[in-house]
Formats: sequence, C-alpha cells, structure tokens
Amino acid sequence: MPNQNFKIEAYTDNDREYILNVWEKSVLATHDFLKSTDFIEIKALVQTINFNDLEVYCLRQKSEVAGFIGVAERKIGCFSYRLNISEKVLRES
Repeated sequence: MPNQNFKIEAYTDNDREYILNVWEKSVLATHDFLKSTDFIEIKALVQTINFNDLEVYCLRQKSEVAGFIGVAERKIGCFSYRLNISEKVLRES
C-alpha cells in the first residue's frame, strides 16, 4: 500500500470535536440496530467524557482526524474511524 500519510498521535483537547464527529458518523453507519432514542441517550453520555482521563490516540490522515482508539489495561476499549477514508484506502490497496 502506498504511503497514505497516516500518523497516530496522543489525544489533545483540540481533537475533541473531531473525535466526537468521527464517533457519531461511525456509530450511525454501523449500529443500525440502535433506536434513535437510544442513540440520542448514548450520544449525550459520550459528550460528557473527559478524554484526558483516558488513554486515547487519534489516527490522522494529513491534518484531519480520521479515527481514534481508546486503550484500557493494554486492551482496545473503543475504536472508531471515518468510513470514507478507510474505504478509499481499501480500494487503492
């Protein structure tokens, strides 16, 4: 696969809105079993998370946050990514 200019960097407060946006789009695209009321409730809960209290890393393509990963006790606790970037990478590889 050609160099896609991906970087993994530790979360900063500047990333908050970007990862919330990635999370929302990822959940809406992959969790069709959720009722809209459930999604609204979960979204409200996720928006209260202080990501500084967690081990979170952002996947960047160029300067955009393309995804993020949360790690707890050396295990992946959450993972979300923006689907359009991943689909493009898969088509090009």
